[in-house]
Amino acid sequence: IMLVTNANPTTVTVLTGVNTGDVSGLTSLLKSNGYLIQETDILTGKIDPNSSLVILAAPMVDIPADSLKKIDEYLDNGGKTLYYFADSTQPELPNIEEFLSEWGIGVGTGTVVETDENRIFFDRSFVMQNYGGTSFVEGLGTTDNAILAVQYRPIEQLFTESSNRTTQALMYSFDTAALMPANADSDWEPSGDTETQSYNALVLGQRTVLENNEQKTSSVAVFGSTLIVDPSILSMTALNNAEYLVNMSNILCDKEDSGVIITEKTSGNQTLGISNSQKTVINLVFQYLLPVAIIIAGVVVWARRRNR
Repeated sequence: IMLVTNANPTTVTVLTGVNTGDVSGLTSLLKSNGYLIQETDILTGKIDPNSSLVILAAPMVDIPADSLKKIDEYLDNGGKTLYYFADSTQPELPNIEEFLSEWGIGVGTGTVVETDENRIFFDRSFVMQNYGGTSFVEGLGTTDNAILAVQYRPIEQLFTESSNRTTQALMYSFDTAALMPANADSDWEPSGDTETQSYNALVLGQRTVLENNEQKTSSVAVFGSTLIVDPSILSMTALNNAEYLVNMSNILCDKEDSGVIITEKTSGNQTLGISNSQKTVINLVFQYLLPVAIIIAGVVVWARRRNR
């Protein structure tokens, strides 16, 4: 409805041609909020200069320098934004990694997991995040709901400020997170010797230039996993992923009609996210304590009736 009523919708270009990942959850969400979605092959096509946002989702093939130049030229046109999504299954991508490093962002190896039993959501690879800064928090209905990153690679800030470039962490774990090595066995579990610390799941790099006496800022946002925008995550009412991403996109794209955020929340049953310690307590109650209590109550009733 928003797209139909908006005469000048904000355009988003999804880059293809390098065996990219699935971010249909994000594009569907943006489309519901009045964005126009289109695709361009980064190897053979041209990036629409009218696009406010370009998405490069977990490429499995490195991008040649001449094709990366298209992204550079697009971002040079002030006020533009790139969303880059990493993935734990990616090989080394030296050209892309060098490009990101110019924006002060690095993509680490391994997968971030949670070690605190009270913060585990489904399993260790579902890692609760903190909100970084206030830039994209203002405008949210609530910050009480959690944001979640799933099976993500750690995103590094190579610098916080350099010349006309800055970086900031927008999503980061608690300091109880650990890094599962990329070559770890399938049954790997953190031990008492495993180092824990906070790991970023989303870092924003920005460059500000002066054009015609007007400041214009281009942005590169790097996500640790495409699963951050998986439809099942975006649709959960207990999470703020969908609202946060729309609000962030609206602000970065300077979207005019951004007063109302539309999300596609699931109204049906959802799996309850509880910690392992809570699971243990529940199992103890229902497997042992409750049956024993029922037996005792039965014996008491039988004894009272027998003594009448």
